[in-house]
Amino acid sequence: MFLRTCIARRFIPLRLVQRSLSYDIDLDSYSKPGNHQLKIDWEEPHSSGFEETYYDFAWLRDNCTCPTCVDPSSGQKTFNREHVTKVFPQRVSSNDEKTHITIEWNDKHKTVFPSEWLHKHSLMPDARKRRIEMQKPKLWNNETLSQVPSIHYEDIMGGDGGLVRWLEALQTEGICLITHGTHKEDAVKKLAERVAPVRETTYGSTWRVESVPGAENIAYTNQRLELHSDILYYETSPGVQLLHCVKQAKVGAENFFADGFQIAEDFRKQHPEFFLTLMSSPITYQKEHHDTFRLYRRPLFEVDMDNEIVGVNFSPMFEGPLDLPISLVRQFYAAYTEWHAFVKQEKYSKELKLNDGEIITFNNRRVFHGRNSFPSTEERLVIGTYLDLDDMANRLRVLKRDMGELFTLKRLGNRSY
Repeated sequence: MFLRTCIARRFIPLRLVQRSLSYDIDLDSYSKPGNHQLKIDWEEPHSSGFEETYYDFAWLRDNCTCPTCVDPSSGQKTFNREHVTKVFPQRVSSNDEKTHITIEWNDKHKTVFPSEWLHKHSLMPDARKRRIEMQKPKLWNNETLSQVPSIHYEDIMGGDGGLVRWLEALQTEGICLITHGTHKEDAVKKLAERVAPVRETTYGSTWRVESVPGAENIAYTNQRLELHSDILYYETSPGVQLLHCVKQAKVGAENFFADGFQIAEDFRKQHPEFFLTLMSSPITYQKEHHDTFRLYRRPLFEVDMDNEIVGVNFSPMFEGPLDLPISLVRQFYAAYTEWHAFVKQEKYSKELKLNDGEIITFNNRRVFHGRNSFPSTEERLVIGTYLDLDDMANRLRVLKRDMGELFTLKRLGNRSY
């Protein structure tokens, strides 16, 4: 009988494959008629004794990544899952060092899993809870964030060490100030391109924030801007926003920022019924101006299957007509007005006045931003651009992988489960 030997190694840094773990394989668990799970008891460093872990046969067979099951060039699956629920192990074993677990299947396949990969991807409740905790970013308000994380411009431009520190701040606190910059107007685009090509929007690849007559956006005036997120009228709104202060006004024009995740969590605890209303009521966001007419509807809050907040969408300046059944309208506005008052509490806002040459960067899907008004006689120029969160996350994952570091991406607010 010919057995195809498969090594399941996708997305596993080489050094992870070498680490042995202590575990016992329950040989009876896969041989009992009607059973569809393999039981492995892992010795857990954070607890006494072993932790029972079950793996569904279909899940195990589906995650074989050998050249027969996954195209070596593209990394795309070629394994036909039509019969995946009908496969079962005929034999399960481990090597002497316990670094690998081998499964011989009834479909004449043979898969070798790195033991640490199986341990890392456990679907048991406690294991999933630990992963969820690792994915939580550092929430903050004006009191708990003593100062905005910062890094020198040249540290990012000159090496990957500075780039990693910047991206880590963006995924953890959601905000980072770039200091010791330049007055050159292309500086912000060059900074963004250390990560990926910039995100093009209706405002272009970069845009000038300055007070002009007949502005298409009130940001291009000297008026105060309340806390908000940008461009929610796109299906995929921009992720990272970068604002380069080329010339600052002498009076006013202070920026202020607030952690939308923190506010949303507090709001959910204090007003659970209102939270549920705003989670289930799509708000219309739109922009109509000359050759632009964009419209998209999304709720203020979005949660995943574990009830973790994965999206906070707030841009009152660009709201269009609410489209709900008439019986729900009053209920919506009761919740929404409470939310508006809640957001404006001083304890949430962190004020920061940019100096000439500085660049403030933040996660537009998580961190709300606003600006104080300034006299019309003041001259002020800020140049902005965007990055997609997908590109930011990809760059950070690749950097961490190439550095050989264990890494878990924090929740970014991009609605990813």
